Amino acid sequence: MSQTRLKSSLSLSLEVFPSLQEPDYPTLKIANCFIHSKYTPEQSSHKQAKQILKKMRSKGVTHLILVGNGLGYLS
Repeated sequence: MSQTRLKSSLSLSLEVFPSLQEPDYPTLKIANCFIHSKYTPEQSSHKQAKQILKKMRSKGVTHLILVGNGLGYLS
């Protein structure tokens, strides 16, 4: 997989490229900030999802829909 560079309408630099330890799982960098780990994005996103769910459950939330930037690892 090769690195891809895109320009958004907000003039943010978007870069998608293979992660360093999991080349089959790309990682995303927006405005020089990684959305997931540049080494293991799938593991990083699963950890984030567990932390979010734990926090929401402690507040009594029973259903949660996550929408946002990234490459779909949290879905």
